[in-house]
Amino acid sequence: MTNEEFRDIRRRYRESAELDPRLASELRQIASRLVRFGGLPSAYAPYRVWNQEAEEEVFQSWYAGRLVKTGQLQALLDRAATIEAFRRLGERSLRQHVLNQRERSQAQNLYSRTAELLADDDDFAVFVGAPRPQDVWWGLATWTNPPQFSGSEDGLYAAAWSLGEFEIIRYRADAKKLAPVLAAAELKRFVAGLLEAVAALLTLSLLARTFEQRFDLGAVQLDSLDADESPEVAAEEAPDPLELEQATLAIVAELNQRQADVLLGTDADETQDAMADRLGCAVGTIINEQRRIGSTIDRHAESSDQRGTLLRKVLDLLHEGGERP
Repeated sequence: MTNEEFRDIRRRYRESAELDPRLASELRQIASRLVRFGGLPSAYAPYRVWNQEAEEEVFQSWYAGRLVKTGQLQALLDRAATIEAFRRLGERSLRQHVLNQRERSQAQNLYSRTAELLADDDDFAVFVGAPRPQDVWWGLATWTNPPQFSGSEDGLYAAAWSLGEFEIIRYRADAKKLAPVLAAAELKRFVAGLLEAVAALLTLSLLARTFEQRFDLGAVQLDSLDADESPEVAAEEAPDPLELEQATLAIVAELNQRQADVLLGTDADETQDAMADRLGCAVGTIINEQRRIGSTIDRHAESSDQRGTLLRKVLDLLHEGGERP
C-alpha cells in the first residue's frame, strides 16, 4: 500500500467508518507479524501456544474490543501520517492489548481462587452478608465481633507490603511481564496475614484491589536505576530515537507532582521513610506511588531493555525541570 492509498483510506474511514478491505488486510498482517516475530511468551497466547488459531483469536479480540469499541482505529489513523507509521502504532496497540488481556485474566484467576478459599476453608468465616459476593465481609473464624475495615486504601496497601515476600509462580523465568500466580499455601498466607494485620473484616473487592497493588509485576525495578547494567541492544533492534522521545514525554505527562518527587527521591537513594516525611504522607503511599510509576513506564516500554532506557530518560527530563501538562 502506498502512502497516497493510505491517506485515501484514512479519509474514507473518517467519513463513513467503513473498513476498507486493504485496511483490514494491513491490520491482519500486523497481528500476524506480532504473533510470529513479536517475541511474546507462549503464556500470553489464548491456548498457551502461538499458532494460526491463536493469531485469529487475538486479531478478532483486538479489532472488536479495542479498535472498534473504543474508537482507537480512528485515533491510530489520525496519528499516522504514513503507512509505515500506522504499522508501528498498530503493532504497539496490539501488543498492549495482548498484555492487558493477559493481566486481566490473571487478576480474575486470583480473584476467583480467593473467593473459593474464603468459602471452602474453615479458617475463614462470613461476618456480614451482602447481595453481591464481592461485598460480603470476611474475617478469621476465631474472631468475635470484629469491625469492618474503615481505613484508607493506602493503609491497606501498606499492611499488605508489611507481610514480606511471597513466592510466586512464573510460566517462564524470562516472562517478566506475566502477572503473578500465587501457590495455594501462599495465597492463604497472604489473605490470613492481611486480615491479621488490619485486624478488621475485608471484602473481596478490597482484597482484589490489594492484590493489584501488591502483586502487580511488570513494574520497573526502581532500586536498579543504572541503565548501563541492561544488556546491549543489537543495532538492528535499536528503538527509534523519536519514538523514545515521544514515549518519555508521554510518561512525564502522566506523572503527578508527588510521583515525580518520589521518582527523583528514589533515584537519589532516599529512603521511603525520608520521602514520606518530606512529602507529608504515609510510607504505604510512597510504596503505592512507586508501583504506579513503574506501571506507567512499563505501559510505554516494548521490552525489558527499553524500560531501563525510558526510566533514565524520564529521570533526565525531571532533573532538567521538564514541564508537565
